[in-house]
Amino acid sequence: MLKNDNNILPLNVADKEPYSVVIVGEWQTNTYLGLYTAQQSDLSNHVNIQQGITEALKAKNNNIKFAYITENTLTEEYIATIEAADVAIVVTGTGNRYSAEDRDRTTIALPDNLATLISQVGKLNQNTIAVLETCGPMQVSTFENDVDAILWSSYGGMRKGVGFGRIIAGIANPSGKLTATWHINVNDKGESDITDITNYNLYKTEDDPGRTYMYFDGKVSYPFGYGLSFTTYEYSNLEIKNNGIEAADVDVNDTITVSFDVTNIGSVAGKEVVQLYVAQPNAPAELFRPIKRLKGFDNIPLEPGATKKATLVVKIADLAFYNEEEDRYIVDTGMYEIQVGAGSADIRLTGQLDVSGALKVVPAVLTAKPVKEGDAEKGIEERIIFDKGKVVDPQLTVAMNDESLYGFIITNQKSPIMQKQSVPFPEGMTFSFESNRPEVVAVDGDQIRTVAPGVATITATATYNGESASTDFVVYVDSTPYISGILLDGESIADFRNTVRNYSVELTSGDEIPKVDMTYDNEDLEVTVNQATEVPGVATIESYNTYSGETIFYRVGFGMRPEPIKFADGFENAQAKGWAFINGNENASFSDKGLTITAEPGVFGTEIAPKNIFAQPALGDWVIQTKVDLSEEITENGQQAGLIIYDDDLNYLTYALERVTVFSWWGPINNNVLRVNCVTDGIAHQLESINMVTDSIHLQVIKKDNVYSFKYSENGEDWSGFSYNANMALALPEIGMYVNKGRTETTDFDVTFDGIEIYEVSELYPRLVEITVDGEPLRTFERDKFAYNFEITEDVTKVPVIGAIPEQEHHIVTIEQLSGATGSAVINVSSGAENVTYSVNYNYGPASDYFVDGTICDRWEILRDDGDYRLVKGMGIEMPTQEGDIYSVGGNWKNVFVTPAMGNWEVVVKAHFPHKPMANYQQAMLLVWQDEDNYIRLNCQQEALRLEPGMEVDGSFSGHGLSQAFAEANEDGTVTIYFKIEKSDLNYNAAFSQDGINYTDLGTVENVDFANPQIGLIAAQNSTAEPMSILCSLLLTMSI
Repeated sequence: MLKNDNNILPLNVADKEPYSVVIVGEWQTNTYLGLYTAQQSDLSNHVNIQQGITEALKAKNNNIKFAYITENTLTEEYIATIEAADVAIVVTGTGNRYSAEDRDRTTIALPDNLATLISQVGKLNQNTIAVLETCGPMQVSTFENDVDAILWSSYGGMRKGVGFGRIIAGIANPSGKLTATWHINVNDKGESDITDITNYNLYKTEDDPGRTYMYFDGKVSYPFGYGLSFTTYEYSNLEIKNNGIEAADVDVNDTITVSFDVTNIGSVAGKEVVQLYVAQPNAPAELFRPIKRLKGFDNIPLEPGATKKATLVVKIADLAFYNEEEDRYIVDTGMYEIQVGAGSADIRLTGQLDVSGALKVVPAVLTAKPVKEGDAEKGIEERIIFDKGKVVDPQLTVAMNDESLYGFIITNQKSPIMQKQSVPFPEGMTFSFESNRPEVVAVDGDQIRTVAPGVATITATATYNGESASTDFVVYVDSTPYISGILLDGESIADFRNTVRNYSVELTSGDEIPKVDMTYDNEDLEVTVNQATEVPGVATIESYNTYSGETIFYRVGFGMRPEPIKFADGFENAQAKGWAFINGNENASFSDKGLTITAEPGVFGTEIAPKNIFAQPALGDWVIQTKVDLSEEITENGQQAGLIIYDDDLNYLTYALERVTVFSWWGPINNNVLRVNCVTDGIAHQLESINMVTDSIHLQVIKKDNVYSFKYSENGEDWSGFSYNANMALALPEIGMYVNKGRTETTDFDVTFDGIEIYEVSELYPRLVEITVDGEPLRTFERDKFAYNFEITEDVTKVPVIGAIPEQEHHIVTIEQLSGATGSAVINVSSGAENVTYSVNYNYGPASDYFVDGTICDRWEILRDDGDYRLVKGMGIEMPTQEGDIYSVGGNWKNVFVTPAMGNWEVVVKAHFPHKPMANYQQAMLLVWQDEDNYIRLNCQQEALRLEPGMEVDGSFSGHGLSQAFAEANEDGTVTIYFKIEKSDLNYNAAFSQDGINYTDLGTVENVDFANPQIGLIAAQNSTAEPMSILCSLLLTMSI
């Protein structure tokens, strides 16, 4: 209860006849329960506010006459009813349209002229009670002088009316206290008690009044901890004790009890929420200490005239503040004031304490991230599974009671503010370990060693200053067939991992074959090595585990880098350069056009293997290119033509034109595609595919270590790339020409290959090894990541200076620096043969914009602006569907509204169609925009109201795994759509709603690395049909 002038509450209605009550406002019958509640179809157990008030008052006087005005606009008839009533109760509230998880409110004023409604009712009836059910503190200054009482609650659930009714009728006595300050006015625009809502500074400064009861000391409507009752409470007899003895001086490590008497001096039973605050009136101003801090509270039930002793406990250590320089919490010494009262601004009793000493630092939390030797070099920071015979390093971290950290600190930290390092344990800290199954994991002093397969729980204990903290961690011991390392002529293979079984070694002509050996420390293993006898060739390591019976093979391939060749020079020339047929027969021939292969059926791992794979060993790093010409376009499933990277029948990848069947919500579809398909240990998975109908194509494969990436071209000059790379460890990779019909006989076709060209990776793919910002290395840099996006705020004015270092010293780097705090620095790296461009982009995150006010934020830019749109106050942006479209390459599009969209966020746009689209591609779109050939769209089009989201990359559009759906028109034929896109790092999730509450998920596009992404809006139709004007009324954003 916030106000109760003239003790209007509780209503005294007993034995009053006639007596009339009018309840005003739409919200009186509202059943909104708050966010994340189930849809309610059975309302039999619901009690709305109207029902709750009516039932409670009728229980006091069944003869009361009620009138219900369930509208927020008062007619002459309604006014007369309000004026004639003995009491008027006006009920208002806020729903999800006002604020929700995905959007903040921009003001604390009641929406939809509800404050005006309350004032109107209060001026019409001198006995007016305002009932508010809202999301939080509201502005009451505009109506509080017009009403006698104000009752407030947040969302009370499905029986919320019961509580309001019982209080108004006097069946219950209100005891609630505010958990937030109710300011007089808070607004994003215009006058406001506090600064911009995006300013998260709490402290009071010369230019900032501060936030919360702890720092804001200006005038407010209702302070933190405030709340009225139907009775009055008196406080007395304050006592502050330490260990049962009254104390004025205490040590930092002490705990005090604060006790006092509370007396109900009124005539009504009630519950008083007593509150204890701690203040530091003498603290230096430069420390920015709070005015006071709530450190205890309790709810004390009291009958009329009764007295009870309230006791609250305060640990002095809990009064600590975080010290940034020391990276721990420290308790200020000096004088503290203990304040006891009914609210932060209603202090009844005070006492003083003098605090001295220093906090006794002891272990609070112990954690473990166990590893074994060698894990750190591999980037492994924690494991559960250990090989038999290994020493377990528990990597302990101790968090002390002052939140200082000692011991192991992980390397992969996300904080942009502070990157911590491992810290030695303090002198005198000791550790002990215990195993619940020493036959599995044994403990010998401070050494933990795996003994036999099984599972054991290790208990670690840290002791310091006489106190201890413990933790448990699980060690799973496995006896595997994995070896520890592979040696070549006695030298370890770099980057060996025991789970990676294939390794390749590039040799040059005349090199001797290195001797292969291995290391292992598992006594259960029996290992044999079969050396390679020729080049190309493969050495094998067979590892047999006598305990488990498992056997695995490691393979080390030896061969040379591929050589360029023209197949028009004939078979003998190719054979001399190491080319050979795998499963060759008469259906392959050489001519002045190159190598021509006639397709035959074949599947690896079956009796009928693929035929006429013409291949050459291809070790090392390289770029290969070839041209593939088909006698006709592929027409049947199973047909394939392209390249193969082949190791054996169970390990290979194909990069080929083929025909596949894909399944969508409307059924199976046969598509001609260019596809990368990877097979590892006989298990196939598609890496990526794009739709491609052609009988001629240039293919490019880039190999860097074990990573293969893929490009294609129509003319051999302009190359487009696949988004994903294949990471495959092959022992003896061979590059081969591949033509196949699959499992069944299909139409005959021939494929001709002209040969292969070979390039150094660095010449066709110049790269950087480092980008610097103001001289500091860019921490997120990766050589194949070309766009770096950074969100800044409007107060940033510094222009960063960008530097770069090329991977090859002779490559030339040029940098176009930023001209302002926002924009892009463009870095060009040139090898002489090819160029590549990196960009470092700085811009703002997206901002909410309410177009209905007839304006748009100055961050918006309109691309290809021809003025064919309107800003209509009260409605939004009116965007006629234009003839052009952004779909595919070269669309004649206009009027794309774009605004910066750095960071992680969620964006919602509300679009209103006056009717269903009449032309096939009439639509409104919410975009994530890089440029006209690279964007994500979420749209609604066609008379069927089809939502057909997707992504365009380098001018090629596809669904990219996003689902389609259908919207529905409103009863009046109009269509309302809420488009929502959520960005999380490089992933974008799409969804839509028609009520702004319930959203249908349409899927996520992953790993989209747009440079300087922007939010975009467009209305298009891609035809000369009669345009339709679409209204965009608002854009809501939330940072994630």
